[in-house]
Amino acid sequence: SSASRRRSNSDASAASSQMTPIMSTNLDGHYLPLATCGRAASPDGYREERVQKHLDAQHGAISVQTMTDAFADDFGTPASVNRPPNTGPGGDDVSTVATIVMDVTKREMYVIPTPYMSNTTQTSYRLTT
Repeated sequence: SSASRRRSNSDASAASSQMTPIMSTNLDGHYLPLATCGRAASPDGYREERVQKHLDAQHGAISVQTMTDAFADDFGTPASVNRPPNTGPGGDDVSTVATIVMDVTKREMYVIPTPYMSNTTQTSYRLTT
């Protein structure tokens, strides 16, 4: 297999891709199955709850854009889903490093580095055979 790369700015065609999320990640080191998200699973569980609420609103029509939008949520900044750099619990620096969404049916991955910055660009990767 080889990988080919192409660039886009939240390409509209990516939004039409249908997929079923099986995992939620806030990309600062926590990977939680959506079924276990919540305050009991994470001390800042409202972030997972906000992602789940966004996905529930799109039930049956979840796309790459739906996922990207859910992870771009900045409600509650600096402890938002999309975290800008800040000092977190225990004095450690925390931030969202990247938003990564995969459409496994199309064999595509969409990466947005430092998504809290307004000038970041989405990069798309496609696995080819």
